[in-house]
Amino acid sequence: MRIQNTFTVPLPVDEAWNMLIDIERIAPCVPGATLLEAIDQSNYKGQISVRLGPVTIIFDGEAKFENLDYKLHKACVIARGADTRGRGGAEANVTFRLEPDSSANSTSVFIDTDLKLSGSIAQYGRGSGMISDLANIIIKDFSECLDASLSTTRKSEASLSIEHKNQSKPIYGTRYIIKLCFQSITRIARKIFNR
Repeated sequence: MRIQNTFTVPLPVDEAWNMLIDIERIAPCVPGATLLEAIDQSNYKGQISVRLGPVTIIFDGEAKFENLDYKLHKACVIARGADTRGRGGAEANVTFRLEPDSSANSTSVFIDTDLKLSGSIAQYGRGSGMISDLANIIIKDFSECLDASLSTTRKSEASLSIEHKNQSKPIYGTRYIIKLCFQSITRIARKIFNR
């Protein structure tokens, strides 16, 4: 399934690029992510944790940067992960590009993801609207974390870096389910009333 997202980083393009390709700097802002190992500048191992009530699903995975174009500020990341209990897996081919925003001091980030789910978790992919909505919520949370981290850094007059923690907060399914339900109801209402 194909998912497209966009967000804005309050930095000029070159600074935003350098920050977004530094996985160790941004990993704490990825909801549910834990960076386990930086193999080299292109290959990383990590985990994604999702809590749904009393159940926690943990995906072990790897991500690899391919086709880094420093001049055009474009990159491709290939990510693969599997549930630690063997319930399925996911594979994503993620392309992102950066462009100057209308303000010279901010950058628009365009993300195009080709996602494939396998095993029992693939049943969630049947409702591609739900997966797309969840991706939008996760990207929004990621963007807000980056903004907050940059604001805190600026206030402390330190260099533009995110505190080096290797683990972010887990994804709590209940919170996301409530947001997804609201978005689904809104989408249905728009279809009914042609808005």
